[in-house]
Order: sequence, then C-alpha cells, then structure tokens
Amino acid sequence: MFRPLFHLALCLAAALSVARAGEPHPSLPPPVIPDCLGVNIHFTDPKPGEMEMLAAAGFKWVRMDFGWQGTERKKGEYDFSAYDRLVATLDKFKIRAVFILDYGNPLYAEPGDVPHFTSRAHTPEFREAFGKWAVAAVQHFKGRGYLWEMWNEPNGGFWKSPDKTGDYIALAKSTGEALRQAGLLGTKGEAFIGPATSTIDLPYLEACFKAGLLDYWDAVSVHPYRQGAPETVEEEYRSVRLLIRKYAPKDKIIPIISGEWGYSDGWNCRTGTSDIDRQFLVNIANDIPLSIWYDWRDDGLDQQNPEHHFGIVQHESVKDDKLPLKPKDAYTAVKVLTEELGGYRFSKRLLVNNENVNEEPNARLLLFTRGATDQKLVLWSTATTDEENRYVFLPASHGLFHVAHRSSFPPLHRVAAGDNGVLVNPISWAVKYFTPEKANDFLRIAAASPRLPLEYAYHWPEFLDWKSDHETRGLLQGVRNPLNRTIILNAGFSSNPGESLEAGGESIARDQVGTGSRTVRMARDRRTIEDWIDTGNGQRLQLSQETTLICTNPLDLELLPPGADSLIVRVLNPSGESATLTVYDYHSEPRVEVPVIFETGQTEKIARLPLKTKFGTPRRVELAIHQKYPQEGVGLEDVFYRDFGKWLPLPALSATNLKAFADGDAKSNATFHFSPAEILSPDTRSVAVRLTYQFSNGWKFIQANATFPPIDPSGLADQWYNGWPSYFAFWLHGDGKGCQVRIRFQDASGQTFQGDGPKIDFTGWRFVKIPMQSTDDRPLAHWGGVNDAKIHYPIKWDSIFLLDNVSRQPVEGEIFLSAPTLIY
Repeated sequence: MFRPLFHLALCLAAALSVARAGEPHPSLPPPVIPDCLGVNIHFTDPKPGEMEMLAAAGFKWVRMDFGWQGTERKKGEYDFSAYDRLVATLDKFKIRAVFILDYGNPLYAEPGDVPHFTSRAHTPEFREAFGKWAVAAVQHFKGRGYLWEMWNEPNGGFWKSPDKTGDYIALAKSTGEALRQAGLLGTKGEAFIGPATSTIDLPYLEACFKAGLLDYWDAVSVHPYRQGAPETVEEEYRSVRLLIRKYAPKDKIIPIISGEWGYSDGWNCRTGTSDIDRQFLVNIANDIPLSIWYDWRDDGLDQQNPEHHFGIVQHESVKDDKLPLKPKDAYTAVKVLTEELGGYRFSKRLLVNNENVNEEPNARLLLFTRGATDQKLVLWSTATTDEENRYVFLPASHGLFHVAHRSSFPPLHRVAAGDNGVLVNPISWAVKYFTPEKANDFLRIAAASPRLPLEYAYHWPEFLDWKSDHETRGLLQGVRNPLNRTIILNAGFSSNPGESLEAGGESIARDQVGTGSRTVRMARDRRTIEDWIDTGNGQRLQLSQETTLICTNPLDLELLPPGADSLIVRVLNPSGESATLTVYDYHSEPRVEVPVIFETGQTEKIARLPLKTKFGTPRRVELAIHQKYPQEGVGLEDVFYRDFGKWLPLPALSATNLKAFADGDAKSNATFHFSPAEILSPDTRSVAVRLTYQFSNGWKFIQANATFPPIDPSGLADQWYNGWPSYFAFWLHGDGKGCQVRIRFQDASGQTFQGDGPKIDFTGWRFVKIPMQSTDDRPLAHWGGVNDAKIHYPIKWDSIFLLDNVSRQPVEGEIFLSAPTLIY
C-alpha cells in the first residue's frame, strides 16, 4: 500500500525558534547541571549542618511554602523575618528558592473555615488582600532570581472554595495584575509561575491558559506524580508543550517546570526514591529547565504511610554518627549525578544500535557536553528486571572509557571501545556514566550535530512528496567538523558517496529523512532519523536520533462494537476542516468502502461498512482512509491506516445470565438489581442490561460474572497475534456518579488479575476498553496463585464487570451495559 512521504529537516528546529522568538525569563536556570536541580524543604531554620549536606548533594534550588497566614497576622502588616533567616542561609550556599505564594489567611476567612481558608477566595476582599501581600513579599526579596509560584495544587486538596478552577483563575489573574502594576513582572522583573497542578491535569491547565494566565506566567509548573516509571511522563509533557504553543502570547517562551515530583519508598511497586537520577535525566532530556524532587527529609517513621517516605534523607529522629541526617540510596544517586555531570549540558538523546541479537530494547542513551572538548554518555534501561544476557552497543570511536555509577558492585571500572563502539550490560535500572579518557572522535562529531526538536507540528499536505527527486535538509545539515582531518557524512549507502567535510567545515548535506501518513493516533508519529559518519580513521558509525511529528489537522478512526451485519466506525476530524474521504475495509471481498464528507466545522461522522458474512467469530479488522490530493491530476491515495487487531463479540448480556454479589467492608451496605432494558446501545442495535445500585458509607463493590468460556490463546494465535486478549470492551451508559469500573480474571496458577477502567464521571453512552495486559505505566493488580505478575494461560473470568464505590460516600445511580467484546 502506498503511503505519502514526509521529509523532516533540521531546519525545522530553526523554523520553530524563529516563529517563537525570544528567550525564557532570566531567573530560570540555564540547562547546566546542577543549576537545574532542586529539592522541596519544609523549614526556614535548618538543623546544624543540614544545609551543608543539602548543598553537598549538588542541589542549587529549594522549593518552600511562603505562607500568607504566618506572615500577615495583622491586616496590612507583614513579617518576613523567618524567610529572611532562610534566605541568608541560602545565599551562603548560592542556592535559590522557588517560593510558593500559598494558602489562605484566617483574617480573610469565615469563622470556622475549612483548612487553607479559601472558602472566600471568590470575594474581592480576599483577592485584593492576597495581591497586596504577594507584592510585598516579592518586593522584599527581589533581585535574587527567585521564582514565585501561584499556590500549590489548586486542582487538588489544597483549594477549598466551591469553584477550584474559576476561583483560582480569578485569584491568579488578580495577583499577576497586582505584581505587574507594581513593576515586578516582565523580563526585567521577577519570575511568576503556576499553577503547580497535582499531576499533569490537562483540562485544568487548558482552562488556565484559555483565561489568559500565560500573559502573566513565565513558566508552567506541574507535579507529574505517578507510580509508573519516570519515562512515562514524556507524552504528557508533549501535550503540555502543545497547549502552551497554542495559547502563549506571541514571542513569549514559556517552559515547563517539574515543580514537585518524587517517589515514596512506601509504595508497593518497583518505583521508589532510588528513581531520582532517572527522573532528573528524563526531565533534562525533555527540556525541563528546573526539576524539584519531593522531598528532602522523610516526614515520619510509619512504614504503612507512604507520605512518610518521599525523602532522600531519613527522618531527623534516625541518627547518623557522621552526618546531621542519615542519607538514603537516593542521596548517593543524586550526588553521583551532580558530580559526574557537573558543568555539563544535555546535547541530545541517541538511539542505540539495534543489530545485536541480545540487544537490550529498553536502553536510554543521552549525550552531554561541556564546552567544545568534553563529552559524556549516560546510559540506563527501563527494564523492570535485570537481564544478564542483554547488552547495549554504544557508538563510539576507539578509546578507553571510565564508567561510574552509584552502586558499589560491580566496582567502578574502565571499558574499551572496539571497531564500532562499546558493548555493555546496562544492569537494568542503574544509571551509568561513560567518560572517554581521551578525545573521542565520534562523540565530538555527534556533539557538533544539531539536535532534532522534541516534536514538529505540520499541517497536511505540507510534507507530501509530490516529486520523486524532492529533497530537504536532513539530520547532518549544519554539522561542523571538529576534527583535524576530513570526515564523510551519510556514508552508509553504496549508491551515495556522501559529503566530504574538511576540518572546521560545515555540512550542507541534504538527506531524505522520513516517511509517514497524513495522520496518526493522537496526531503523533515518531520518526527515527539515521545517518552514517566515516570518521576518517577507518571507522564508520551510525548516528541516530528520534523526533515526533504532530499533525495539526489529523484524522482518526475509532472502531465501535460491530453490528451483526456491519462494521461501525467513528471517523474523527478534530480540526473541523472540510474533507472528502473514503473509508474501506481491507478484509472484505470485493472491497467494501463508504464515502465520508466533512463540511467545515464538522468533527465526527459515523461510517457503516457492510459485512458479507455475520460477525460471530474472531475477525482481524484493518481499515484505511483515502482522500483526493489537492494537486491536479493526482487521484485518490491512502492517507491513513489502522490495524485494530482481532475482535471477538461475546454473547449478549442479560439479567438472567449475570450472577452478582456485593463485597467489601462488612460494615458497609450495598443493594443492586439487574434488569432488562428497553434502551438500545448506540449504533449496535443490541439490547442493554440495566444496573440500579445504592451504596452506603464505606468501601463496597458489586461483582458480576457471566457464563463465558475460558480464554485459551492456542486457538487464536497466528502470525500476527499471540492469542492473548489486550482489552475487554463494552458499551456503558454512565450516570456521572463517580464509581469505577473494573474486571477480574484468574489464570491457570490461581493468580487473580484486576484491570481498571474509567471512573463513571460521565453521562450517556461511552465505549469502554479495560486492559487485560500490564504495561510499564499501567500494571494490572494481582494476587494469589504464584503471584508473579505473569499471566499463565488459559484464563477464566472472575468478574466481567465490577462496580467500585471508590469515593466511599453514600451514592446511588443507574447504568446500562451492552455489547461485550474481546480485543486481541
């Protein structure tokens, strides 16, 4: 099948920078380690020797509450003496502060107000008083290059007024305006940032941006907490960057700050405080100019309370004979990072060579530079277990490398580069630092190569290849040869003699760098760019990077549960641009296709592709869209393709074939009833079953099971699929009451797995997919049996539907279920 070509050029990065001229606020740190690293504290007066220990770890920033309540005890009178003492200590160690302008004040609250005193935040008096106090605080400490943050996690429990979004926006806007009127904002003033959201809450962030808060903010702060691996944050950062580009004032550069993020050693998962170095490195590689780890000290000793175990040093009551506070492994990890990379800047992420049979597929490789002469490689793996027989081949020229990491075993050692690089075992999660003992030719050239942008936004058909000889500037355009001899760029293809680049010369190489279709899932498509370099001493090494294309006028397809005689497809056109499309099914003979026409402003259409035979057995579903090109004389061609896997409709649900019971806290009560429903699920014309329920206070859930047969992958495996189901899916008519949907199944070892679906915070019909396989960022809960987190097939159903009252508050409602389906 033909797919139109894209060409991605290094000049795109330049184009982006030209389109978004300007520089970040001068108070934001440069991307030099350790200037970009900090930690949260909860004191104004450190213990003796504590600040020395914090500075020795390499931290250059602290983040600290700047409380309104404690600094304005009498209306209009401000006492900043406690913070004066803290600032004097910070100045001594050349550490800067992120001060959080936070929480309410009982002077401007209702009697008996809830914590944080924000129930009156919607009143003009509250906003005016908060703004005056903020102006006084920022004025008092101006000139130090501090960052002033607008509240802490207003989308969560730290905001108590009725309207978390609207009231916060109003307060943030009035505070920003007060600072502006006082002459404290702008590139010559102080840095004002926000909103410090709990997690990366995209709807909340977009509401703030739409309201114009980016006019005031110099950076967007988020708290990317998760129990999955740090690397899972990258797509969320991308989404925030795209929102900022959409709403930011012209020529204003507004980066993302990771203002609070840590892992607890009390969490029952693989992650913990030892992930600190990986978290910092992931942030740095995603252009986050400041990363603040939460927390400095453990808050307590309760082993059952995860909140007590976010620190990188232990609680003050745990004594150490040599230090004021006892360090944890995380302290060592960050100290090694700041010592090994002190003075270095992030250059680019390199893709490792994938030709070795035992290649570690989860490797991360970053290149750092210091000045024009020093380079260093940083390597780790995202694998969840150590793999002794897995290796990574690092591209490098001949020479010895010094290898450092935080573990005492194996000891620090040296490795030598062979003909094409270094073969190493990444030891799973352990971060390793490779320092060439002498100038390394390949790393010098790689450092002199431009870095691809993290993403590039395009508008179809901007990158369609209309002529076979069309070329654009590629990865090696603009490379400067730092060696004292000639090198050859793009030397990997016999038909391409490459470009000779003399010492000190700069490349004008042109190179085709990628292909792809008009649109991809979620308007994102990764592109790997590979080029070869002959270093002039008999070595020919591969330089590979990756970027992501973002289509600004994407199309997408969503397959709905098939009807008895048709495939039902939702065609999505979020940009609302006009389009004349054709959707067709690859597995119909003769080929079945239906036209779909979008008028301007239309974003969604339903297409029904008739089936020649009844859909009652597993069927692979592959769909495509084609569209007439805008150029004269060019016919219809494919612009989108999606393999939806195998779909297997299950028997219809009914009130008679569901067996259900309530479980949970014996002190709580739940009543429920399944009954036939007259309502039809959308587009499938299949009947639904109604569930009415009522929960009292406390934890209770309803489990329902049907007489579905066990799932044995041996009968469904083929060359494309292993026969393991990926999702259990069904139509759900929600009531907006907030209960959560789950499923449970049991494997051959007796191990029970639980997959989590969405909270029912929506009303109306929605097609729900619940995972039946673990991923790094969303592992299935499991217990019993061998308890090894691996699914041993065949499996049988424990609950095809579980309704959990996660709020533990009294709630009652009514939902409908229909069209159960397995997706492979």
